Amino acid sequence: MQDNKKCIADLHNLPKETFRKIMREVSKAKAVDFNAKKGAVCPVCGAERCKVTRSMGWYENVHERYHKCEKCGHCFKSVDVA
Repeated sequence: MQDNKKCIADLHNLPKETFRKIMREVSKAKAVDFNAKKGAVCPVCGAERCKVTRSMGWYENVHERYHKCEKCGHCFKSVDVA
């Protein structure tokens, strides 16, 4: 848990404009790619194998998963295309 607080503190210690730019870029992304070896990589801090909080199952050839990064707490969606 201490690592989560440190990561969030590190993000907030960035210059305001840099932090805003990162958050704008992250919010533009609709989803990240899901990789079988690395899982989903957090678009904010780069942590690998983020925990799946919800899985929508396969629809045609696409599998959507929702994740929460245990390192920084960011929630995001990943897609796996078969």
